[in-house]
Amino acid sequence: MMVTRKQPSAPNYHIASARKGQPANATIPRALKTPADLARDNQEKAFKCGLMLGFGVAALIFTLILWLWAVPTVDGCVQNMQQMQEQMLQQGSVVLA
Repeated sequence: MMVTRKQPSAPNYHIASARKGQPANATIPRALKTPADLARDNQEKAFKCGLMLGFGVAALIFTLILWLWAVPTVDGCVQNMQQMQEQMLQQGSVVLA
């Protein structure tokens, strides 16, 4: 008896089990990957990993810049403005609504 393999795109009448009225075997043998395919897959994985790592490092640096420079600068500005407002209120030159 000849062994036939079911291909994903083959019509039902090409499959031996369909001609006999039996349920077909659902497994389709995998094609072996060539070394070039494996190398390309590894390169794609490495690129994606490097890209995610780069985005993560960039986000960390951005967060550090905000935390260590921008936030203290803005806090200092707010404190200076509050002091100026208090001085103006003491001098009576500003009327708050």
